[in-house]
Amino acid sequence: MNPTEHNETRLELAEAMPHIVWTQRPDGRVTYFNRRWTEYTGRTLAEALAEGAADAVHPDDRPELRRLFAEARAGEAAAEATYRLRRGSDGSYRWH
Repeated sequence: MNPTEHNETRLELAEAMPHIVWTQRPDGRVTYFNRRWTEYTGRTLAEALAEGAADAVHPDDRPELRRLFAEARAGEAAAEATYRLRRGSDGSYRWH
């Protein structure tokens, strides 16, 4: 399987999952959101890619997520976090 086919297979899997999925580069720029992300947050794909993931995360949870992702980018640990994400349909925050 060539790299392009591998990436396409991964994206197809991410679209089929009932989970929220996104990918980001080491500099923190988000490069992909799956359909579940846009449905949950109520943002279009273009809006989400332009604004990134942080705008949908509760403001109180952003510093910890930034720290965890920085550690993951530095190779110190895998990023695993529990945080509140804003639901687009009613603006409420739910734990994820």
